[in-house]
Amino acid sequence: MAKNLSDLGLILKNEYNIELIYLIMPDKLSVYRDYLKNENIAESYIPKINSKLRERNLNVIDIYADYLNYRSNDDAKLLYYASDTHFTAFGKERLVLLTEKMIQGLPQSYNTQN
Repeated sequence: MAKNLSDLGLILKNEYNIELIYLIMPDKLSVYRDYLKNENIAESYIPKINSKLRERNLNVIDIYADYLNYRSNDDAKLLYYASDTHFTAFGKERLVLLTEKMIQGLPQSYNTQN
């Protein structure tokens, strides 16, 4: 999978001057798994996939790691609504800030406004 995504990224970069940024959006259960009663739930696949993508020098926004890091250090604000699986404004804000940081770190040829 990582090879296919890498190949696609190279085609888009070389032929269309498009830089891909990969993001795997975690679901509420993977971020708040400590609230689940079933301890046999499989570990999230997201870190493994992100690692494989980074091995190929692909741009990855790791919102999963950011959410877990936030929860381990603060956790005062909800990332997802308690009553459903949608992101709160705070959860969305964290994603937007990480995305903005990634875009600003791209080479200048990709980071221009026309």
